[in-house]
Amino acid sequence: MDEFVDALRDLRQWAGGASYRELARRMSETPDGGFVSHNTVADLFRSGRRWLDLDLVDRLLRAFGLEAEQVTRWREACIAAHISTRQFESTEVLRQLPDEFSAFVGREHQLSEVLSWAEADREVSAGPTVVSVEGMGGIGKTQFAVRAAHHLIENGLFGDAQLYVNLRGFDRDRTPLNPAEVLDSFLHRLGVPGSRIPNDLDGKVAMYRSRLVDRETLILLDNVASEDQVRELIPPHRKCMVLLTSRRSLAGLDNVRHVQQSVFTSDEAVALLRKIAGSARVDSDVEASEEVVRLCGYLPLAVALAAQRLRARTAWDVSDLSDYLAVQGLEGLTAGGSGLQPIFDLSYHELSSRQQRCYRLLALHPGNTITPGAAAALTGTDAVSAQKTLEHLLDQNLLQQNSPGVYEFHDLLRAYVGSRSEESDREEDREAALERLFTHYVQTSSHAVGTIYETRSVNGDLRFDKKSSFFPCEKAGQWLAVERANLVATAGAAAEHGYSEHAVELARILANHMQSGGYFREDEILQETAIAAAERDDDLRGRCEALLNLGSTFAWTGRYKNAVDCLSQAETGFLELAEHRRYAETLNTIGRTYDMSSRPLCGIKYYQRSLRAFTDAGDTTGKGRAMVNLGFAYERLGKYREALRWGERGLDLLRTANAEGSVGRALTNVGRVHAWLGNFTYSFRTLHDAIAKCRDNVDVLGEGAAFNALAFANRRANRPEEALELLDRSYSLFANTGNLVHECRTMVELGTCLLAVKKADQSLDVLQKAFEISRELDDWFLRGDILNTFGDVYLSENEAQISLGFHGQALELAKAGSDSYNQARATCGIGEAYLSLRSGRTARRYLEEARSRFVDMGVVESSRVAELLKNIDREEEIYVE
Repeated sequence: MDEFVDALRDLRQWAGGASYRELARRMSETPDGGFVSHNTVADLFRSGRRWLDLDLVDRLLRAFGLEAEQVTRWREACIAAHISTRQFESTEVLRQLPDEFSAFVGREHQLSEVLSWAEADREVSAGPTVVSVEGMGGIGKTQFAVRAAHHLIENGLFGDAQLYVNLRGFDRDRTPLNPAEVLDSFLHRLGVPGSRIPNDLDGKVAMYRSRLVDRETLILLDNVASEDQVRELIPPHRKCMVLLTSRRSLAGLDNVRHVQQSVFTSDEAVALLRKIAGSARVDSDVEASEEVVRLCGYLPLAVALAAQRLRARTAWDVSDLSDYLAVQGLEGLTAGGSGLQPIFDLSYHELSSRQQRCYRLLALHPGNTITPGAAAALTGTDAVSAQKTLEHLLDQNLLQQNSPGVYEFHDLLRAYVGSRSEESDREEDREAALERLFTHYVQTSSHAVGTIYETRSVNGDLRFDKKSSFFPCEKAGQWLAVERANLVATAGAAAEHGYSEHAVELARILANHMQSGGYFREDEILQETAIAAAERDDDLRGRCEALLNLGSTFAWTGRYKNAVDCLSQAETGFLELAEHRRYAETLNTIGRTYDMSSRPLCGIKYYQRSLRAFTDAGDTTGKGRAMVNLGFAYERLGKYREALRWGERGLDLLRTANAEGSVGRALTNVGRVHAWLGNFTYSFRTLHDAIAKCRDNVDVLGEGAAFNALAFANRRANRPEEALELLDRSYSLFANTGNLVHECRTMVELGTCLLAVKKADQSLDVLQKAFEISRELDDWFLRGDILNTFGDVYLSENEAQISLGFHGQALELAKAGSDSYNQARATCGIGEAYLSLRSGRTARRYLEEARSRFVDMGVVESSRVAELLKNIDREEEIYVE
């Protein structure tokens, strides 16, 4: 077009060089036109034009005095200039995508997802493909969207045109663009002269859509403020694709796919650090590099800023950067004139003053996640209003969500808004918010535990004996699972802020739930926190409660010496306080500790003392549990009839007292003893009831023990395949709980069942692992079981001499520990080994002793040994010494 305008200038000089006013007068006098100003004429000769009015050009040419044929040739030249200009614009102006970020890393799955959506929609969709890339400030939305756009182009899509605009939805200095402004810009880029662009929005939209018909166009709308800002910018055509980026949720748009940008993985973050700062420096200290990206919260912009600082500090190594960020925190994440705080400021200032206050108070939460009830407590509102605020903050990407109803901060945003709270909120308001939160957790935990275990959990403190304003009692177990880590953190925060009674009460309320669920590490932290808090307040009762619960956790995790130490202190304290029931409970727990540590005779003494103390205190439930424990101790000693008598008496008492939380475990003990005695029909029925009862009471350990007992019963009933399936379920419940006792018992049973299905090698592998755990636990009974099973495995492999060695070790251990069953089993195993070695007389001596012991115990093994002895009688002549 500039070349055509240059030709017009030359033509003007050839025609006599008339002035613009003179040419305007001549053009206005032509019969087919109206008035033309000299400014309009001057504009025709301006460089940089992309379009000329053909009618004005015709009148100008006639004003120069050209003949009709000459005017036609010049008109054709003008049209050709327009065509050339549009072709130039289509190859240059309509390639509007920004350059890619050279250090882009990760996001491969999401890039592939965007490409697959675009390809799929081309085949089946009647409308455009619209993808909204959303996330918090600094998460890398624009970089991802630009990379995705280039990725689409590289794959042969949307080659006709690419349009880009920054809508300035979050801009410190400029207001967001409105749709009319954006459409003006797009229409100009699409070759529409300014004079032809409609003035009204509807006209602009119609023209914009008409220009994109049948054109494969990619439109990137960056930094979107709201749905209304972009609704008119999304063309309805199938061949178009629109990529949106926003800090806010754009859920109000129809037919949009959402890509939620999350923080980097550690590997991705280190890769970005490496790209910017250089691989040599980053790879020289991998541990420090991982610490740097952790301090950056794995946020892409934060990592980039840290990397730029490292690159600029040539004297630093990565550990220097790590030390710097550890001290400076959020304020250290700057490079040049860029930083995170201004970016967070933009999102924060978009909130109303009420929302800002709520957001600040939420940052006081000591845990990692926030539920509506906790938010209501912190902000002093009701749960419905709190959830509405949480959802708004989630829409603004100021909170994150990984599961329904549970919200969380990014670490850097928590630090940012925490500093805002320190600046803006009075200390007394912050303290009041924390006290409301601590009380909420005590109240709600009490009622959640009470709902599940059908017991009262609050002991007399009326401040806590009030239901929280937010408690979904029908989902008590779910609430406890979601809040578990928060409850531990809250106890610690309560103690730190001087609310010792809250910390002590939380630990007391949650102890049984934590131990039943196998959350021993969490319970240990809770109880140690409570002990320290009680000691600060000279609260002897609270200290004794925590010592009792900590001792119980130590016992379940095999730390018997620590358990006895804690329990002995609790015993003395409760006696001093004349707390008779708690004293009896402590004696019962000491008995269990001795029982589990291979000292069942000591355990029986404490169980008997506990039984008398519970009787004196009028505690029927306590009496029932003590009786069930006595039954377990007698089972350990191989006195199964005595075990059954105590177990059934205890079970009857627990049922009478409606102690549903204890009935499941009592059923397990009774069902297992019936299996020892060969009463399999009754055993199976009892153990299935035990599983159901434990599950109803969210007793994970109890349920796992019941599955283990049912597997044991099936194996003794010659159904090892069924037993193996049950053991899988048992082990899955015990795994990673820290309860080595139950885990080891399950492994021993698994090894025995594997032998029964003739998988000797697998059995040996499992037994070896179990043996190491049993040594750690110093559990003689388990070790005796394992050594005997080793002996059985080697005998099955015709290794009688090795079998003799293992059974011999088991026999010595069983004698030392008063383990009647393993003593009989070892004796039997030695007899069978000698039988395999054709030493019939020696075999007879051991087998007769084993049969006698088995008969005394009343177990079915006596019948099998009797058959072996009959075979020896029939074939006496074969077995010669």
